[in-house]
Amino acid sequence: MNTTQSNNKLKFFTYLVKAKFWLAMIVLSSGVLISVSIHPGHNWSGDFALYIQQAAAILDGSLNSLYALNKFSMQHSISEKGPFLYPNGFPLILTPIYYFFGVDLVKIKILCSTFLLGSIPLAYSLFRQYFSNGFHPIIVIVFMALNVSFIQFTDSIRSELPFLFFSLLSFRLMYKEPKLIGQLLLGLCAFFTYYIRDIGIFLLPALLIFQLFFNQNLLAKIKGFVIPVVVFFGLWTVNMMTSLNGGENHIRILLESTTMSSISLNFRYYVELVSVYFFNEEFFLLGILVMSVAGIGIAANIKKSAPIAVYVISVLGIVFIWPSQQGIRFLLPVLPFIALFLLQGILFLTDMLRFNKKIVNLVLLVATLSFIDNSVDRVLQEQTIQTNQSCTEEMMEIYLYVSQEIPANSVVGFHQPRILRLFSGVNSIFTDLAHFGNSVGTHLVIRNDEVNSENSNQFAVKHRFKNYMVLEK
Repeated sequence: MNTTQSNNKLKFFTYLVKAKFWLAMIVLSSGVLISVSIHPGHNWSGDFALYIQQAAAILDGSLNSLYALNKFSMQHSISEKGPFLYPNGFPLILTPIYYFFGVDLVKIKILCSTFLLGSIPLAYSLFRQYFSNGFHPIIVIVFMALNVSFIQFTDSIRSELPFLFFSLLSFRLMYKEPKLIGQLLLGLCAFFTYYIRDIGIFLLPALLIFQLFFNQNLLAKIKGFVIPVVVFFGLWTVNMMTSLNGGENHIRILLESTTMSSISLNFRYYVELVSVYFFNEEFFLLGILVMSVAGIGIAANIKKSAPIAVYVISVLGIVFIWPSQQGIRFLLPVLPFIALFLLQGILFLTDMLRFNKKIVNLVLLVATLSFIDNSVDRVLQEQTIQTNQSCTEEMMEIYLYVSQEIPANSVVGFHQPRILRLFSGVNSIFTDLAHFGNSVGTHLVIRNDEVNSENSNQFAVKHRFKNYMVLEK
């Protein structure tokens, strides 16, 4: 072995040690911040309740019954709180925790957070190929791993973090050397991403673009696309034949409620959230600037960026037309990719303007350290805020009362019907006092301050709690 080869191997080994060291430090730091951000209980977002109920239904084979219960609940509520059933991918992930520990919300949150931690090295290995050194992809990873938006999100039970992990894994398999086993795994992984969230279907056009741009051999292009797609649609066919279409009402709501006005409002809303993600400032023009520079980053390296860009644009298209605004959680699966393109755009522009590269890297380092300091400070400040709303001592008393004192075949009105059903076992609808009289509900759990002298005599007070009361027709 000559001296040059020996030096090259030494440099490569040194790079691996450095990369692994910094990745380990980032994962460790992210884990520490997550550990102080996870609290007992859960907020009032009712998605977690249906996810857990589906996990239980998968284990005991009662998905049909749950579908009927929740469909009844949604169709008789004053507005629908969600789909009749979610895709089974995320509930399937939750089944081991539910099987061994039941409804242990903290353990489920820890499980979800492991997908964020696992996404860190996975994203680095995917993003490393976009840069000439290991420093720049580390910056991109920091904006995901230590971002307050991601850290605080681990305190809720939702599908976005597993979805991010499997979408990253799908792209990693896509960009690897095309071998048969890899193509089969890609089809399986892409399907499971879709099995978690429907928007995973956009991995397929991304794969098509990848084959058009990357493979030179026509036969390799065809095999590289057809094999994963056959696996995907084979699994999709089995799923369609054996599972219920729990998202049918989501499609109807989307078709009925989407307007040009709602799209315009959503566009501004989510662009402002992009600025929050990077700068902790809700400023529309700042979000536009980020998206514009990210667009330049895509164009500057279009061949390598096109597959992911197609995926990101497709997901954002769904986000913009969705009839209700869902906060930054809708953006979490694509924000790391936007960060990738943003940094590519910055490097392209500074190189075009012939800025000194050492100064540019120094500015990037200072900005990244400032971002870390701000994120850590916000996480530590906000970890003292009480996030538990649905599992307080009073609410647990209410759930117990409903389960023991109200007949199982009753229908109880509540502002979070899925949560009430999870903890009481009694079906529930979303209604308020004004609509309760004409609803199918037999009882109503309502806050005391929502009852006044004008409506207090319409229904019998069955029980009073500190902040709530139970009314009966």
